[in-house]
Amino acid sequence: MPLAVSLVLHAILLGALGTVAWHAVRAGGTDPAPTKDVYIAIAAPARAPAPKPEAPPARQEPAAQPPPPGAAPAPAGPLTATPAPKSAPQSAPSNAPTRAPSPGSDSSEITKSIAVPALGVTFAGMEAEKARSVCYVVDCSGPMVTTLPQVLAEVRRSIEQLEPAQKFNVVLFGDATGETGDDGADAPAAGAPRFTTFDAKLIDATPRAQGRLADWLAKATPGGRSNPLDGLRAGLALKPQVVFLLSRSIERSGGGAWGAGLKATLGELDQLNPADRAGRRKTIIKTIQFLEDDPTGTMQAIAGAHGGTGEASYRVLKRDELMRGR
Repeated sequence: MPLAVSLVLHAILLGALGTVAWHAVRAGGTDPAPTKDVYIAIAAPARAPAPKPEAPPARQEPAAQPPPPGAAPAPAGPLTATPAPKSAPQSAPSNAPTRAPSPGSDSSEITKSIAVPALGVTFAGMEAEKARSVCYVVDCSGPMVTTLPQVLAEVRRSIEQLEPAQKFNVVLFGDATGETGDDGADAPAAGAPRFTTFDAKLIDATPRAQGRLADWLAKATPGGRSNPLDGLRAGLALKPQVVFLLSRSIERSGGGAWGAGLKATLGELDQLNPADRAGRRKTIIKTIQFLEDDPTGTMQAIAGAHGGTGEASYRVLKRDELMRGR
């Protein structure tokens, strides 16, 4: 009985559905529109981003070495975009490579590429400013027999204060006429040189040169008559910026210690060391008179004409000052 009832109900339901479908087709008059496929995308679960690997350190390129002088320039390589900080100043490239001095090279060659500062020279309290070269013209005649050791010691002290970049030389003068000096010392033999020079040119004031000078001065022996004009000729021929004339001029008969006299001496010095239109001379001559004023007035006149302006150029150095190294 239940099964029969179920079959009857299903039959009625199917009939109703068929009737509804038939009426729908009749009402539309056309085939129903095809349906479209619908896809549903299922997103994968989100994952945490993997850590980025650290960049390897930048490779340090070796510093480029400057090409040797005369070598062809290397071809330009690819440029690397490395912006410089805005605050960093841009320096102009140098056209010539810097070359270190080779061992054993002459010091004069080294100083050619170095700007030499304007330095001064001092002797016994008298100063010559802005002097890069100096020559000491020293009286080695008989009148200096009692004071020459102290004078030469002061010369060495003055040279020891120089910088190696400065240049110097020393000239010792004396008249080799065979006559005796005022202090009774025998003069050198007739025909001997009227002056001697430490070196043929101005040399750098290095410790080695100072050591050679000390040995050379130790052999100096005073004698004969004073002849400072010969010493000045030799000193000016070296073309230094400053000459220190160190003498003990004593007036003598027959023209005095300066040969032809004051006027002729100043005239010759004007030819050896002429003044330009502004009154400047290439070499400044400073004179130091020992023990007392020069009675001939020559040392004072030379300092007045060749000693420059604005600086003391003549001084008398007393015996007590020499003894205590002033």
